[in-house]
Amino acid sequence: MHPDVVIVGGGMAGCAVAAHLSPRCRVTVLESSSAVASEGAAQSAGMIRRLDMEPSHRALAQRTFSYLVASDAPGLSERTGAILGLVRDPLSLHDAVAHLRASQITVTPIDPRMDTILKDSPVSMAWSLPDERVTNGPRLARHLLDTAKTNGARVQTSSAVTQLLIEDGRCIGVKTKTQTILAQHTILAAGAWSGQLAKAAGLHRPLVPLRRAAATIRSLHPVPGQAWIWLDDVGLYARPEDGGWIVSPCDEVPSWPEPGIPSIGTPDETQWQLLHNKIMRYLPSLSDADVSRGWTGLRTFCPDRRPMLGPDEDCPGLVWAAGLGGHGVSGCIGVAEAISAWLSDQPTPWLDRASVSPTRPQLRRWPIFPEGDPGRAKLVTVG
Repeated sequence: MHPDVVIVGGGMAGCAVAAHLSPRCRVTVLESSSAVASEGAAQSAGMIRRLDMEPSHRALAQRTFSYLVASDAPGLSERTGAILGLVRDPLSLHDAVAHLRASQITVTPIDPRMDTILKDSPVSMAWSLPDERVTNGPRLARHLLDTAKTNGARVQTSSAVTQLLIEDGRCIGVKTKTQTILAQHTILAAGAWSGQLAKAAGLHRPLVPLRRAAATIRSLHPVPGQAWIWLDDVGLYARPEDGGWIVSPCDEVPSWPEPGIPSIGTPDETQWQLLHNKIMRYLPSLSDADVSRGWTGLRTFCPDRRPMLGPDEDCPGLVWAAGLGGHGVSGCIGVAEAISAWLSDQPTPWLDRASVSPTRPQLRRWPIFPEGDPGRAKLVTVG
């Protein structure tokens, strides 16, 4: 029996959508790897970030935050607090702060010099969000998938989709190497591979995977109970973990993945040097830390840096859950709630559907941040 919905991709978005749709329809999840959440989710630092300049990311993250607070699953998330710091542009988050405060979310200005990690940093403005949380991406994905399976969803790993099936302009399902699966709705949640699958089916959707480096470091002077830190206008984050820190210089390098090849990579010398220089300059209190391991992963963006969500107006039957740009963990529950609502013709007052439409106009040339620093942006052309 064919499912009502086939979900291409068992990452954060795919697992969340499966959990939300499975109570009311037959769902099949297809994951190309041998395990779900083994790509972007496994590479994520797991910070649930609600204070973001982009309104759609704020809206999606708030839904995930609320889900995690309400969940009774042990160990699914932890309240850590967060500090959003600014070096050069102290006003850049003011609109976002006003938005969160209007939703009764606690956001307060702090003196950066009073924070243990920022005391010697050139940060000029900092916002504290004491209620922010972190989660483990793969653990959350497995929890969501267990919920879906309890409701009857089928999950097939090592099942790479090779083709979207298009008939008379409508998506009617997918093909793998071994089977054809027909479905009323095909949800494309394949991360960096989503755009390539659509392009092979004749649909051009401007999704560009950008590679970013990250590392785990261990300081000689661990700081217990520290909030995670993100310095937006220079591009650097640090999240405490097990006595050390997950850090990233927030660099961006276009990188298209090969079919069947995992997206995780190893930082090159340029990336290591960039990370070292940023820590020395912006978080000097961590400059004595040793690197435990490093990796690179892919984050997929639309040119306007908003997600690509919902039914495709040019191809009935095809539904997008892509372009999350590294916000897959933060936004996965919001993505699932929005898609579930739209497939039932229900409104989402908390999210502007047109702003994330797959067919919205996009720029051909747009800025990326090779060094993670918006002040050193580079224009790229979307092919």
